[in-house]
Amino acid sequence: MKKLLRIAVILCLALCLSVGAFASNQGTGPEGGAGISNTGEAIPLEVSAPTVTPTAAEAAATIKSDDVKAEDLSVVWVKDITAKIPEGGSVTITFTVAGATAEDTVYVLHYNGSVWERVATCKGNDVKAVFTSLSPVALVLEKAAAAPSNPSKPGENPPKTGEGPVLLVAAAVVLVAGTVAVVALKKKKEM
Repeated sequence: MKKLLRIAVILCLALCLSVGAFASNQGTGPEGGAGISNTGEAIPLEVSAPTVTPTAAEAAATIKSDDVKAEDLSVVWVKDITAKIPEGGSVTITFTVAGATAEDTVYVLHYNGSVWERVATCKGNDVKAVFTSLSPVALVLEKAAAAPSNPSKPGENPPKTGEGPVLLVAAAVVLVAGTVAVVALKKKKEM
């Protein structure tokens, strides 16, 4: 009996750990938001409200391309990010941009204290950028000219990646824990 109870407790703890890890990589920001995670390094990141936010015109001037116009850009995420980067070192940060498709372009901008500078240019919603210094960081989205059709019904949001398995595991753990509790109560009454 005690073994069954221990198994139920272990399964519940395992679920709690997996849900916490899932949630920590799912950040939200203004206008679509972004998730953020440190890639490969053991350098903790601190994220706070931005002290400086670029306009679309400033972003276009920073990108410095004749093909990029301010009216085609959206500043979708801006935060101050701090970390203790070792002298001469760098940190790679992965951003997941909500609402970006594989055809969209995402620009990662960094404010160096006086001007915005482009750190990375990527296609799609998973963006990696290498920083040697941090603080205000902005993600600027340029939607592709011909967006692919959305398979979901109008007005519906498609399910987020990873939601299904977490909910399925949660339901399974609750079912197992409930079964163990019922069996434990029956055994206790029989004694």
